[in-house]
Amino acid sequence: MADDPLLSLKAVRATLQGLESYLHQVVKDLETMATNYQVLADVAEPLLKPLEHSKVIAHKATPPAPN
Repeated sequence: MADDPLLSLKAVRATLQGLESYLHQVVKDLETMATNYQVLADVAEPLLKPLEHSKVIAHKATPPAPN
């Protein structure tokens, strides 16, 4: 019975359906993450804009060398 091609095909079909369901959820999660990052960027941009040209942010902030 293990060599029954119909059972093998049914098992492959069930596996592919499970994979399809999983991938749909992954895509949905990625879309949610992209939306969340866009919202975060939209909120952060106006807050960071005034700092772009100020001296608060140095080119490369490095701690002072120990003496």
